[in-house]
Amino acid sequence: MWLVWLNVSLLLTIDYVLSKERIHIPIGAVFSRSDDAAISALKYAFWSHQNTSSTFVAEVVEERLEWVDTYQISRAVCRLMKQGIYALVAPTTPQTYSILVSYSNNFQIPLISPSFPEVVPEHTPLFAVGIKPNTLRAVNDLITYYRWSSIIYLYQSDDGAEKLQRIFELGGSDRKLDIMGLRRITSADEAHLFLRKLDRNFPDKLKNIVMDVDSRLAREIIITHVRTLPWERNVYHFLLIEPVPEGFWNSQLTEFGRVNITGFRLLDPDRGLVRQFLTSWRSLNPRLWLGAGNRNIPVEAMLTYDGAELLLGTLTRIYDSQQHILKSNNKVGNGTKGTDCLQTPIKTWEHGPIVAQYLKQTYVPAGLTGSLKFDPNGQRKQVTLDIIETTPNDYVKAGNWSDMSGLMLVKSPYRPLPDKDSRISNKKKYVIVSLLSPPYLLTKIRTKRESLQKDQVEGFVKDLADYLSEEMNFDYDLHLLPDSEAGKYNATTGTWTGLIGELVKGTADLSIAPLTITAERESVIDFTKPFQTVGISLMMKKPEISAEIGPFFFLQAFSIEVWICIIVSHLVFSMLLFSLSKFTSPPDRVKNADSGLQDRLGLCANFWFVCSSSLFRSSGIYPKSPSSRLASIFWWFFTLILVVLYIANLATILIKDKTSQAYSFSYSSYPSTEYILQEAIRTGSPKLLVLKNSSTLEFFKNSAIKTYNSYWQKVKEEPELLINGYNEGVEKVRKGQGNVGLLLESSMNEYINFQEPCDTIMTSGFLDSSGYGIATKKGSPLKEELDYALLSLKEKGYLNMIYAKWWREGKCKDTKKYRKLSDLYHSSLTLHEISGLFYILIGGIVITLIIAMVEFIFRRKITLPRSEDEHEKSSKF
Repeated sequence: MWLVWLNVSLLLTIDYVLSKERIHIPIGAVFSRSDDAAISALKYAFWSHQNTSSTFVAEVVEERLEWVDTYQISRAVCRLMKQGIYALVAPTTPQTYSILVSYSNNFQIPLISPSFPEVVPEHTPLFAVGIKPNTLRAVNDLITYYRWSSIIYLYQSDDGAEKLQRIFELGGSDRKLDIMGLRRITSADEAHLFLRKLDRNFPDKLKNIVMDVDSRLAREIIITHVRTLPWERNVYHFLLIEPVPEGFWNSQLTEFGRVNITGFRLLDPDRGLVRQFLTSWRSLNPRLWLGAGNRNIPVEAMLTYDGAELLLGTLTRIYDSQQHILKSNNKVGNGTKGTDCLQTPIKTWEHGPIVAQYLKQTYVPAGLTGSLKFDPNGQRKQVTLDIIETTPNDYVKAGNWSDMSGLMLVKSPYRPLPDKDSRISNKKKYVIVSLLSPPYLLTKIRTKRESLQKDQVEGFVKDLADYLSEEMNFDYDLHLLPDSEAGKYNATTGTWTGLIGELVKGTADLSIAPLTITAERESVIDFTKPFQTVGISLMMKKPEISAEIGPFFFLQAFSIEVWICIIVSHLVFSMLLFSLSKFTSPPDRVKNADSGLQDRLGLCANFWFVCSSSLFRSSGIYPKSPSSRLASIFWWFFTLILVVLYIANLATILIKDKTSQAYSFSYSSYPSTEYILQEAIRTGSPKLLVLKNSSTLEFFKNSAIKTYNSYWQKVKEEPELLINGYNEGVEKVRKGQGNVGLLLESSMNEYINFQEPCDTIMTSGFLDSSGYGIATKKGSPLKEELDYALLSLKEKGYLNMIYAKWWREGKCKDTKKYRKLSDLYHSSLTLHEISGLFYILIGGIVITLIIAMVEFIFRRKITLPRSEDEHEKSSKF
């Protein structure tokens, strides 16, 4: 045992001696307080090199501060230069680029930046390199490939507008690219409101959104979009300028749904070096290595790691060829002083140009983000970026982009279709089986559905079949099933019915219909990639609340009870003032030509005073006694607040009416589908119906989630919740007056909502998300060609076009007669809401009466002796 301890002690001693003999090279690092992962990546790279090399030790001298404070940045750089650093590692944002590059150029300190701004400002970095590749050329090539004629540009940083200008310059003068919308955003909600406004202004156009934001904000924007616009996902295509980490694609696929997203990936997880690094990164103790110890690594951290590898490679080359450079100006090793940035004239670091030249000429063949090679300006070259696209259930590498060869799309795992000119002239003929289900397929004429020809039907399926037949060069016969059943398995006979049965039996080649992709069905047939994304949604009755402004709309500011109380208050207060003026003050009389003297403050005069006060008008009548004046103060306060509330609420009503004319009834006005389902299970209201033998019912039956399984148990206990067809369910919803709902696929839900009588609505949120796919026979070679054809259809925007044709062009475009559901809860001010104002008025009346009584008694005591004296005097005479 003692031999083991002796060997360990000897090894530690040798390592200590060797570390003393190594050259210690200080490397400055300036990062923000939130860049824990980046600074840990830098230290981890140096630590790994220290354990494998005996030549030199790179030590991190760090400064953590707020990036927005340029003064603190300059002070931090000065402190680091004074310690004799050989290079500076710091991310350069549009705000910090100028100051960091200025120090680097003036003092000739090599600068390694994980990310230069995409559009470099006027200061040319003479001694700096940027690790992050410029993606603007790749963005321009993708816009050209997608043939976008218009884009929506959202940006976050100060240089966003300059990037957009650069994209236009790269596209050349021949390309016509319109800007549908341009906005600088700081939050997902702000972006969502802007996109909704554009959606209302351009309802039928595709929205191609180029987002120049960080990965966190991009994820929040897309998730907000998916959650609030479930049926409008395919109308949007998001293109991300900034490369995003692998976790961006992995962790949020369920939230992204089937929305179209294209982005760039720097880190290929399939590479051996990357897998090895990620394994080591996950094994680090997060207490010692802040920001590490998790599955994902931020883009800034991986770029910093590659910058550290580049710097270590540079120092190794210098050590091998010019070792004196590493020893001559090392403050830690030989005590020489560093650079004083306050010294006049400026004293530059003598070896800075040599180190910077080595830095730009160093080639790292295998970094985390690919090979590292730089041009004389410090910009990365020979870069290859992975192009990532979302698919309905996953994400794929759709190709790559290189600054040498440009855009190369692979479309893996799809097999490209042969050119039309190379196809044989004899078209193949296939049998397509489907079923009548508006708007997927509906008849033009009334006849038996079995005898219908393809020219006698129309709908989404017909348009899709025509496109595929033209793209894939085939002809087809359309067969319709009489039972309108997608298909179910009969355990007794071991056979399938409906559409699936036709494919299994071989009587049809493919099926284009609203056929949900399920594991059970895919065991006997093949499905293509989904051509439409659907989810289990809820249909409810739309509240019919008129939003038209009538001739007496100004009376809607207060409820009827409030108006009654206001009128009564005027009468009561007029009588109060009349009583006070009668018993607490001498009569104020005026001479009348007909009747002689009469009281000025009579009952009518007091009522006139009260009414004029309510309208802020002068009546020329003013109470004289203290009690009357105090009562007037309370009344003026009461009328002031009352008028302010009236004006404010009337303005709200007018704004709401204008809003209801600009916006249609929003599905988000209702509570979410999940919430209504929970309430239905808990209280039994509303009653939620579901179609028999449907995939929706199978979802609840097989779900392991307690809430959904509870609904299945409720359906078994109450068979009346099952319906035989959609028409029956919709009719019950319309007659239910908000107490009946229907659970069905979102596509059918939306279609019905756009049909007359326009009195149903789809609530927000899906309970499940699935897809409709084209079904083929098991092992059919058609599947691959159909996959590629559907992808081409999606990229050209044709799929969105026919979707809008059959879903959005309904008869329910004018929804001005409906208000949002919030109008049910806030319109006229009720008596309860302003009762406090009447309490103040009543309190003022009580106080006034008390003061009036005291005043009356006081006057009584004064005037009574005086009248007795006058009586005695008159009796003497």
